[in-house]
Amino acid sequence: MIPDTATDLALMLSKRARHQEAHKIALLALSMRIAVRGLFNPKTLQSRSSLATAIRGLGSFRNAQIIYTRVLDTYRKLLSDDTPETLDTINNLALTLRELGRFNKAINISAYIL
Repeated sequence: MIPDTATDLALMLSKRARHQEAHKIALLALSMRIAVRGLFNPKTLQSRSSLATAIRGLGSFRNAQIIYTRVLDTYRKLLSDDTPETLDTINNLALTLRELGRFNKAINISAYIL
């Protein structure tokens, strides 16, 4: 399977609430991306974010928060604060913080996007 296709498939499965399958495919995509592109490539970060989305769908919000935070930090170092990838990650992190009941932090992070 091609990493781009695997990452897209994992996201589609997450949107269809097929989180176990999404998690499995996201792990596969991430391992392929790391092998081909290394840990700090934007495409690898996209796969890491996809994995976090699958994990969030499984209800493991704390683990998803950790991954989204690491992805966000790396995007900010590699790209900038205002790229679509960075902004999407900020949004995903805010949604995850909301699920954790950390509403003020989620609001503050969401306000950054606006």
